[in-house]
Amino acid sequence: MRVGGVVPLVYDPLRPDRVALKSTVDANRLRKHPPWVPVLVLMILFLGVPLALLISYIVFIYLRERRLLRGGKLARATIVGESEYVYRSLSRSDATYTFQDHRGAVWTGLSKGSVWRNPDDPRPDPDLIEVPTAVYDPRNSARHMLYPGSFWSLAE
Repeated sequence: MRVGGVVPLVYDPLRPDRVALKSTVDANRLRKHPPWVPVLVLMILFLGVPLALLISYIVFIYLRERRLLRGGKLARATIVGESEYVYRSLSRSDATYTFQDHRGAVWTGLSKGSVWRNPDDPRPDPDLIEVPTAVYDPRNSARHMLYPGSFWSLAE
């Protein structure tokens, strides 16, 4: 290419502002490897979307529990069922509980939690909640949780 020389171009007759050098168009047609844009889009779809959903779910649980603790009411809960699954040093315990809200309705809930146990701990169940407490939304008692929740713990 030199000043005043003729250069072959390729353009769209319906949109003449879209112009490219013919050599660039030919090089793109003969390219053997996939272009980077579709590869990046696929990576974002397969990696980014599930990761964004997971982060959104964790943030949702955190905000839900924070909202319940700020504006919720407390009720004494009764643990009606408990199960524990141990895999290596990770213990997962589920507790089914019931409580009565301020209107007198009885609600049932399930609380799940994972804790790391110290094998040298002399207590038989260090995660036992001394006074089970349910926190519920006074406007809608169906929104409730057993305190402490996933993100909150009792101060020692």
